[in-house]
Amino acid sequence: MLISLDSPEARRHVPHDDISEESVSLANQIISVADAVITNIDQDKLLAYYGLKSDQRDDATKIRATMEKQKFSLIKALVKKGCALSRLYVHSAKKGEGDRQSYEHLLDSVTHHWQEVQKFAEPTDIKVISLSLWHAHINNHYGRYLKLLLRYYEEHPLKKLMKNV
Repeated sequence: MLISLDSPEARRHVPHDDISEESVSLANQIISVADAVITNIDQDKLLAYYGLKSDQRDDATKIRATMEKQKFSLIKALVKKGCALSRLYVHSAKKGEGDRQSYEHLLDSVTHHWQEVQKFAEPTDIKVISLSLWHAHINNHYGRYLKLLLRYYEEHPLKKLMKNV
């Protein structure tokens, strides 16, 4: 469901400062759906499971499959929500709506979601790299941004991307 809400513009482009109004409205929808997914997953239970050295229970394979699905869903929801919050932050900062403190909470929220994702995956993991790119972009970490961008294009060559467009 989160993928179907993502704008076509967001799928093709790396983080940028030209955010459309359509992208902003879709970002708000993505945030509400991602919140529903995040609240339905018990993160403490998931972290406790991955903290185990080995699971000796009889139904360990079923539990492992369930935990993997939950982990994948949680990572995807956190990444999508973080990217949507980043788009809202860039849009608000570009428009200059109100004072800086009125949209500064979005920056803090993006950083919080980026840190939450790191509990379950590496920031350079291909599932998480889009959020890491947005986080580097809005914090003006240009060196990290370029490093992540190179990693992104190693996994998604330009020919493949242009073919999909």
